[in-house]
Amino acid sequence: MKILGMILSLLLCTNLFAGSADISAFAFSLERAVGLNRHQLEEIGSKIRIKYSTRMNSNAAATYNPLFNLITFNPEVSIEDMGVKRVRTLSELEKTLGPSYWVHASTIFHEFAHAELDTIISKPATNADQAIRNVLFNQIKPWLAKNFPKFRSQSAMHELYAYYHDDVIETYYNDIGDIYLMNGWNTYNKRCFAGPQVKQKFKELSQDDFKNFFVPESPKAKIPYRDRIKIQFVYVNGKDFDISTIKNDPFKMEWFHAIYDYLEYAYSPVSDMAELTQLLRDRSPDRKALAECREKLWITLSQTAL
Repeated sequence: MKILGMILSLLLCTNLFAGSADISAFAFSLERAVGLNRHQLEEIGSKIRIKYSTRMNSNAAATYNPLFNLITFNPEVSIEDMGVKRVRTLSELEKTLGPSYWVHASTIFHEFAHAELDTIISKPATNADQAIRNVLFNQIKPWLAKNFPKFRSQSAMHELYAYYHDDVIETYYNDIGDIYLMNGWNTYNKRCFAGPQVKQKFKELSQDDFKNFFVPESPKAKIPYRDRIKIQFVYVNGKDFDISTIKNDPFKMEWFHAIYDYLEYAYSPVSDMAELTQLLRDRSPDRKALAECREKLWITLSQTAL
């Protein structure tokens, strides 16, 4: 058995790399795009192994193996940089995959959430680590075992935690799309248009303020992400269950809050749509083009108003 273990270890180490360097460029681009602090992803990366494989049994961007703390990446999300492979940045993913790049980004974040649970939360070093561990293992896991006995509670808990992180990225992406739309900005042809909110802001703002991204005026824009982000379906080994179906013993909102609170501790995320809009004002690669387009639009709307 010892010899077999040594052989497995040698095979595992072949073509594997410590993950911090592999994920750094992606983590930095995610921080720039949606404000998630890159250091947690880099910390997780330093505790796991990463592999790039052309023979994955899945079409997903990445998969996680808990036995070896190993994330295997699909080749299309990787790039060779100065002779060394790494995970593509968001802009590199977009160039390669088109609009679906955010799906791949959320999958990567999902798999790193699995690794975070195994390498950091399961071995708590801080009060925050211990707090979320208590919620996951002592409250959520027993609830899953009781209400969904056909699924292994450990696997179900793992997937629930990871799919929550999926939803974080998807929520940001959808909100960015709404912010662009309400701001009359077409991300594909890089042109602005005078939608209803843009015309209203023209009446309310100075010419200088009119150049910037506006905070969308919608009900969800005023709700903190802590209250907005929650999941309904969890997939385990190709089968799913719906946590909202348990009416007599419902999944507690405070558990979602606990997961978000740990996300806040680890990643320092934007708190709501207003903060996400401010981030786009400061960092969006389209901000200069929007300002130039809005200058022309100001002239057009001014002439129309005469």
